[in-house]
Amino acid sequence: MNTAVRVTAFPAALAATFGAAYGVGAGVGPVGERGGGRGGRAEGTAKGPAAGGLRVAEGGYALESETSRIAAGRVS
Repeated sequence: MNTAVRVTAFPAALAATFGAAYGVGAGVGPVGERGGGRGGRAEGTAKGPAAGGLRVAEGGYALESETSRIAAGRVS
């Protein structure tokens, strides 16, 4: 396979892959909308509590730093 064919085949395959993914995504729709999967939910909605993620406090427990600053170059 020569270079010109490779240079043309790669973007064509990439476009076909993303086109197929877009088509499947458009046909299936959002994951959380139909009750399946792990769709995120906004806080206070009728569907339930918000998804975890980057929370620092939940269920009576909280993450707190022992120090407010860490010296540059210091290895623990």
